[in-house]
Amino acid sequence: MAYKQAKGQLRGHLESLGWTMRSPTPKIPHATAPDDGNRYSDSVRVWFKPQALYVGFTGSLGDARSVHLDIRETSIDRIMYAVNTF
Repeated sequence: MAYKQAKGQLRGHLESLGWTMRSPTPKIPHATAPDDGNRYSDSVRVWFKPQALYVGFTGSLGDARSVHLDIRETSIDRIMYAVNTF
């Protein structure tokens, strides 16, 4: 599967869980977690950089860290586990 397809599937899954998708300037899209009162807050983000995912706990990509998974070859469940335990 191509990275673009894998990213599309992951974004669709995150949206189905209530995450908000945004593409701010400079066009690095990210997903913001819903505030569920527990593990997540509205400051948890997954950034979709070219060929890489980053997870951050602030609104800044500079504070985010790479998730060391190839999303083309990894299940969505494994990716979500990595995001949840980051």
